Amino acid sequence: MKAVIKYGKRRIPVTLIKRARRTLAITVNPDRTVLVHMPAGADRGRVIGKVTKKAKWIAKHLDYFEKNAKHVIRKEYVSGETHSYMGRKYRLRVRNNINERIRKSGGFIYLFTNRNGNIVHRKEMLYNWYKWQAEKKFAEILNSRVGRLQEYRIKLPEFYIKKMTSRWGSCSPKKGRINLNLELIKTPRECIEYIIDHELLHFLNRNHDKKYYELLARVTPDWKRRKEKLEKYIINQ
Repeated sequence: MKAVIKYGKRRIPVTLIKRARRTLAITVNPDRTVLVHMPAGADRGRVIGKVTKKAKWIAKHLDYFEKNAKHVIRKEYVSGETHSYMGRKYRLRVRNNINERIRKSGGFIYLFTNRNGNIVHRKEMLYNWYKWQAEKKFAEILNSRVGRLQEYRIKLPEFYIKKMTSRWGSCSPKKGRINLNLELIKTPRECIEYIIDHELLHFLNRNHDKKYYELLARVTPDWKRRKEKLEKYIINQ
């Protein structure tokens, strides 16, 4: 369902999506679409009213994505490009070699391949390298963060790495697992820690209510600073 909310003289289109859920969730995507996931039986008028109260927040994120979209450069996976890893920028160096591999050294990521004329292959190689790195780093950070939450008796969940277009992470309490966006591996460690903390605490409280944020503030006192730092990164670029 389509709807429009107002913010001053601004009219913001939103898409209402009914789901088998108990709470409302608003997502602002990098392509400047606004999705509102709502409980199947929720009253449409009340939902629009709640979303309108978040109009300032929605407008802020729309403006952010609009501003940064102008600076997005399409990756060609060639020597000289800049690629991020754990919050640090590296220069890509593509080298012709029959022994295909990727190696990070100093301020460079070296990509060795004998198919260096194939952009799809180079992209796939780098994607697989990022996923391999994420599997190791996310596991180590997840173990560390769960260890800090012993008083809350949160068990170590399974985690899955996914390529998500609008979220950094998600949680499935019933399945005992969390999902982490592969793009997180490009952000600083403190941002990864923040997202993992955020998702782990949903095992205690599924809603984003006052009690949840009070809990988050106890576990991660500087979560707002970390969140602001994370917002400088655009998902799926």
